[in-house]
Amino acid sequence: MLTLDQAIFTSTLADEERKTIIERYPPIRTLKYSPPAAVPQADRLFKPGQKAEDAMLRQLQYTLSAVLRPLDVLGHTLLPILPNEHINRVFATINDVHTLVLHTASTINNQRNQLALRAIHPSLKAPSQDKQYTMSADTFKDTVTEFTAMQKSIRDARRGGNCFKPSSSNSSFF
Repeated sequence: MLTLDQAIFTSTLADEERKTIIERYPPIRTLKYSPPAAVPQADRLFKPGQKAEDAMLRQLQYTLSAVLRPLDVLGHTLLPILPNEHINRVFATINDVHTLVLHTASTINNQRNQLALRAIHPSLKAPSQDKQYTMSADTFKDTVTEFTAMQKSIRDARRGGNCFKPSSSNSSFF
């Protein structure tokens, strides 16, 4: 029976108990429960601590995805037995829970993106999300390329003294 007095952050389950609960509910055929792989280019550059951090975040994503199975089954179970006047309210609540679970999984994915970029340079930030890997290889490559070009320009400017010197023809920007 549902209780509200369980601790939120310290109620972990043994692996076998968690698996038993998950297996009570059939998976939705079109839903992919496995989290995406790390960007291969970053994965090769991960230090051991970064590999462990990515594995931990990926496990959190996988554990979180298990919430969707009983939640989706609950929705399908309630649909035929709920009175019409309660359907919208109950399904709005289920949808809100579903949305918050997806948001949490995406937040973890964003953290994995940040980790992948930090493997290249600590100041890199992820520009967008992708669904196949934690971010697309092209987005990863473009972000690293832009960062590298910017760093090179800064280094070149510092070495060569290439300062912008306005001429009389462009002395005003407005």
